[in-house]
Amino acid sequence: MKREYTSKGIAELRKMAQEHSGDPAILNKIVHELGFRSTQASRKLLAELTAGRAPSKPARVAKKQTTTRATPAKRRAPEPGPVVESPAATTAPALERGQQETFELLRETFTLEAEILARWGMTPSVPKEIEKLVFAEWRKLLKGGPDDRGRSIETLEKDISKLAGRDGSEF
Repeated sequence: MKREYTSKGIAELRKMAQEHSGDPAILNKIVHELGFRSTQASRKLLAELTAGRAPSKPARVAKKQTTTRATPAKRRAPEPGPVVESPAATTAPALERGQQETFELLRETFTLEAEILARWGMTPSVPKEIEKLVFAEWRKLLKGGPDDRGRSIETLEKDISKLAGRDGSEF
């Protein structure tokens, strides 16, 4: 899918989502774009849209006032809002089956196993036989020392032992 909203800021994306809350095509494009972003605001909007909720308006930040007070005013902690249970993103009606599968695969990448495999250019969906081949090639590459991203043979061996502990296999 083409990224049509790369030039849009999070405020614009939120406004578009609010204005087009009944249009699954536009919402899906916004969700697709948010999948490439990592700011807290973009992750929050993505969570709202994939949970099937309408996007909330962003909180306004009050302008700082200059005062002549000697002591600062005490701030009260905000009251916690109600906890709202929502269905998993895979049950959101606005998503097509293919998109649901894509989001499920994305969720699977946020694990320790996925983090380790990503460091070495893989994902959990890579077959074990290919993992073994990739790790063997990394061993060869790192014999001359760490690469430009700081990956070393020691890091590789530690990661391999962590992964081997997940199911008892060896590399």
